[in-house]
Amino acid sequence: MLFKDGVIENVIIDDYVPAFKGMPLFLGPVYEKEVFPMLIEKALAKVFGSYENVPEDTETIMEALFCGPARKINMLGLKEKGNNELYKVITDALNS
Repeated sequence: MLFKDGVIENVIIDDYVPAFKGMPLFLGPVYEKEVFPMLIEKALAKVFGSYENVPEDTETIMEALFCGPARKINMLGLKEKGNNELYKVITDALNS
């Protein structure tokens, strides 16, 4: 299941990925053995209409994968502000 435009969609894919001369055209296998990143990318391409339409921004991909809104947080900036600011960001997110 992936999330797009406020809707959770069931996505069914096969295990074939676009390739040229035996090499994947987009993501490749991790450590030459793990294929799950290629299959996740294929599911995203199906939901977004094509490989070209797969978003490049982390927030949109995280929303699609984890079925809900995502927010980018500068953890280094929070580290400088202290634990209270991090706690506030987390509680605000949980309460929204």
